[in-house]
Amino acid sequence: MSGIGSTIRVSLNDNLLNNCTPAEIKSVLAHELGHYVLNHMYKLLIYLGIVIILVFAFVNMLMKKIISRFGSRWGISSLSDVRSLPLFVLILTCFMFIATPFTNSIIRTTESEADIFGLNAAGEPDGFASVSMKLSEYRKINPGPLEEIIFYDHPSGKTRVSMSMKWKAEHLDKR
Repeated sequence: MSGIGSTIRVSLNDNLLNNCTPAEIKSVLAHELGHYVLNHMYKLLIYLGIVIILVFAFVNMLMKKIISRFGSRWGISSLSDVRSLPLFVLILTCFMFIATPFTNSIIRTTESEADIFGLNAAGEPDGFASVSMKLSEYRKINPGPLEEIIFYDHPSGKTRVSMSMKWKAEHLDKR
């Protein structure tokens, strides 16, 4: 799913259509529709906007302190001095690196919500598990817990397959 407002769309790419079964396609489509129904684009704009505002506030505060202490030695007179740009980039990069686990967790939460929505809407746990396994061609299927928190903005393949099989077990009597 991509876009905001009247530009929102769900698109199926050629890789999905050429390399997946109908059950897998149905499960992916239901997952993407979950993002739309659950208003994830708007929620992510708000949550990530708050993170960005906090990061810039910390960068501003730290830059003021550094410039007041070392600015004369470095030839930087104020925040608006173009010579402060390298310092700004360095501090911003550090703060964004530190914020990465938080931003990944925010995104991973919306992805998990869309996974559950997709399972409930499509009723294709085997298809969803299978397409999750296909993603392991370019993503580690079973990262460690800390690795997943720091580096993954989507649930791991193992997490998704386990969730699919749990959903399937809980819904056996409804089939």
